Amino acid sequence: MTDLFFPCRFGVNMGYFGMTYNNAELAGNRHLNFFLGSITETIAYILGAFVVVRFGRKRSLFACLLLGSLCCLISGVITRSGGINDILVTIFSVLGRFAMAACYCASDTFTAELFPTIVRSVLVLSRNTGVGVSTLVGRSGSALAPQISALRHVAFAQLPPLIFASVAFASAMLILLLPDTTGQRLPDTIEDVEQTWASRDLNSNALQSKPESNKDIQLESF
Repeated sequence: MTDLFFPCRFGVNMGYFGMTYNNAELAGNRHLNFFLGSITETIAYILGAFVVVRFGRKRSLFACLLLGSLCCLISGVITRSGGINDILVTIFSVLGRFAMAACYCASDTFTAELFPTIVRSVLVLSRNTGVGVSTLVGRSGSALAPQISALRHVAFAQLPPLIFASVAFASAMLILLLPDTTGQRLPDTIEDVEQTWASRDLNSNALQSKPESNKDIQLESF
């Protein structure tokens, strides 16, 4: 499970800071762009809390990551030639930052609910070390974001948004492989987590074998 969720935290952090650095490169008044970004994040945090409760952690994370990756991709491929193009880039950049900021509302909660109680404090926020393993992996994505953003001055301007969009999209696909914790009993031990994944495997195998058994019954009837 850690090999699936840790890359997701990496993608959330890299996508968020990537969109933040992308907003700094927008055309127009930088003070106005900063104000729009701040208002966007405030709204995203407020709405994100309601979305997580209403639609669940897994669906919220998947939708926000997918929306953020698409907006980042679109804002990167549009040529900044002035006029309507710059307006479109600004709209999609702000919308992408909104989506990535909303991911934070679900990622921390999802992290705490995925792992059992005996390791939850270590993986999220340990009292002794201050920073857990999950946060460490996510912050490594944050540290790489400005380096990737600087590639626009070395290679071409569309490269950083393409990288950020690809990482966010890959994280969204990995989210689909994780169980949804909404309304579920939280695991207390590692054995509880193993039983949860074992039951998922049994259910998936049962669904795959069910059509075949139906075919066998039909053949025997003939």
